[in-house]
Amino acid sequence: MAVLAWPDGTSAPLMFDGQPALPSAVFLAPDGNLLTGQRAWQGAATQPDRFIPAPRRSPEQQLTVAGTEVQALDLVAATLRRVAEEAQRTAGFPIEDVRLVVPAGWGPRRRTWMRHAAHRAGLPQPRLIEAPVAVAQHLLACGVQLPVGSFVVVCDVGAGAEVSVLRRGSVGFEVLATLADPDAGSAAIDQALTNTLTGSGGTSTGGEGERWALAASVQAAKHALTR
Repeated sequence: MAVLAWPDGTSAPLMFDGQPALPSAVFLAPDGNLLTGQRAWQGAATQPDRFIPAPRRSPEQQLTVAGTEVQALDLVAATLRRVAEEAQRTAGFPIEDVRLVVPAGWGPRRRTWMRHAAHRAGLPQPRLIEAPVAVAQHLLACGVQLPVGSFVVVCDVGAGAEVSVLRRGSVGFEVLATLADPDAGSAAIDQALTNTLTGSGGTSTGGEGERWALAASVQAAKHALTR
């Protein structure tokens, strides 16, 4: 998700393909272009060998996609570039202040990698905010009482899962410990549901393309039920 914040303090989520969220999947088209969002998922149904569902999980790696060597950095930058274009189109002028939320468990190497991806996408130097710190700051902004010295446990369940313990200090929040499992979030739920539907007695026995199409439907249904 991406949010555009205005100088007066108001904010609004950016829209992609009519939705307030942009899938991180990328599709390498035969002409070399990188398709993002729903277009990437649509391409997966017909040419699954060109589909990369989670580029961010392969940092600093050279990937072979349909016989073509691509960098994971370029795949992530493609998604960030689309966010930058939509933000500029909505605001009407270039974006000068960028903040990217990253997992608390990321070390300096992966954080530098994400900065490089933002630079390649044409964004200004971003400020990286740890996800649990962003949550805690949001709670403060909403009026939740978190006195200095108090502790907060943040359970962040997205595609994966990350649980962090924070302490509020005099100048902000400090992450004391974090435990992450990339296979314990919604991506695992999507895979389990898809496996159930494509298993023996399931509704789909087609190839990989049909499996990705079914996975997209599973995600859409799950998000609709969540809302």
